[in-house]
Amino acid sequence: MVDRELVNKIITLSVKILFSALFVLIVLSIIILEGTKKPKTEIDKILADQRQNILMILEGKDVTDKAGSDGMEHWPPKMNQPYPDLELLDRSGRAFRISDLGGYIIVISYIDMSSPVSQAQAGAAVVGAYGGTKEIDKYSESFSQVVRKNAVNGFSLPNDNVLEINVIVYGQDGSQATLNDADSWAKHFDLDLDRGIIVAVPKKDLRGKDVQEILTGYQLVDRHMMLRVDSAGTEPKHNLKMTLVPLLTKLAQ
Repeated sequence: MVDRELVNKIITLSVKILFSALFVLIVLSIIILEGTKKPKTEIDKILADQRQNILMILEGKDVTDKAGSDGMEHWPPKMNQPYPDLELLDRSGRAFRISDLGGYIIVISYIDMSSPVSQAQAGAAVVGAYGGTKEIDKYSESFSQVVRKNAVNGFSLPNDNVLEINVIVYGQDGSQATLNDADSWAKHFDLDLDRGIIVAVPKKDLRGKDVQEILTGYQLVDRHMMLRVDSAGTEPKHNLKMTLVPLLTKLAQ
């Protein structure tokens, strides 16, 4: 016959040992981080990961599941939710995740290289159309132009607190965008980090219905990686000039 009292004691002791070990782990992490003088944003991220690991352990999940994630847990992006931690490749082939940019305010746009709107938002009205595209959407402007015309208190781009990420999803022929696409697009429109702009392609193929709904336009992600404004797609939830730009100005100052 099973001794229920003994079983309960064993379970209670196991839980106490688990929590003690996790507490020690967090304390050691803080001590190590302080000793190495890492930036506050990096410390906050590591501690947040520790807390998440604790929750996953208590739910009986394997913490290695998170490490092996493809970043699509929250796809498609949802308002006031953690932004999908996409793994991207910049034009030089360097891999990074959206979460690596924690601490910055991020403006993300998804691009179809053949789209007249995507071309106009990249600056085609100033430098000309890219590739074989002949038509340019005359009603669309680059994001920096929109900010310059609508921001208040002298706010403009580039800004040390803001990063733009241009995620090229479709090549001109509708294929999955490549590093060569990203590099040639960035060179044509003079988009580089000196202007606070990262041109990248997704490591995972994003082509499909979900991304079609957010192609062209902009999404605003705050310093904590939460989607705050969505003015992307053919039916944007928010107005770019009246909602996104004012909040960007507020968050960045």
